[in-house]
Amino acid sequence: MLDEDIDRFSVRFGLTPAETRVLFEIIRGNGLLAAAARLNIGETTARTHARRIFDKTGTKRQTELIHRFFESTYASTPQGAQTEKNYRRLRLMPSVPMTPKQETPITLRAFDRPQSRER
Repeated sequence: MLDEDIDRFSVRFGLTPAETRVLFEIIRGNGLLAAAARLNIGETTARTHARRIFDKTGTKRQTELIHRFFESTYASTPQGAQTEKNYRRLRLMPSVPMTPKQETPITLRAFDRPQSRER
């Protein structure tokens, strides 16, 4: 399902196949360095692809790109709108890909968890 959503997003914004592969890794939450290693490309190449993705999608950062992806992919359906609303409210980056059937991501990374205020 995520593959199809990324393909539609890529076609919509005119991304190349290489840019689409980098986008997939970014959406999965891996970041550019992990994307470069996983795709067996150099860091500079990954950064170049990311810069072109940002230019084509009108974004400037990975978080903005992820937001644009979820907004344009899932906000068009009632179920997706609920998912996007939860995504915005909690300001989370999913550690697992979200699909229209999921309400919110199942797990949070350590930096997403609320900090205790006890002293």
